[in-house]
Amino acid sequence: MTTAQQLMSPLHRAGFTCHKNQELQKDYTMAFTPSKDQRRRDREQKKIDKRLARETAKIEKLEAEKAAEEAAAAEAIKQSEAAIIAKEEADFEAELAAEAAALV
Repeated sequence: MTTAQQLMSPLHRAGFTCHKNQELQKDYTMAFTPSKDQRRRDREQKKIDKRLARETAKIEKLEAEKAAEEAAAAEAIKQSEAAIIAKEEADFEAELAAEAAALV
């Protein structure tokens, strides 16, 4: 028996632990804490990710607005073309009515 096994409780030596999950039974001698540099890098990366997300959302919003404006402009052009054609047809019908009245 090694010294570490002698220091363990009898239940622990028999395989009884408080953790049911085998992964949690790993024998860590110290708690793991990230270094200050790693924490700083994590904070900076989090800030960069948030900034990129904001910029991406802003770009998508501008693209959506631009697409909506282009669609509105195209619709306005179609309506103006339709209005011009309707006016020409109305003028032609008025001329036909005037000619028909003149002949009668």
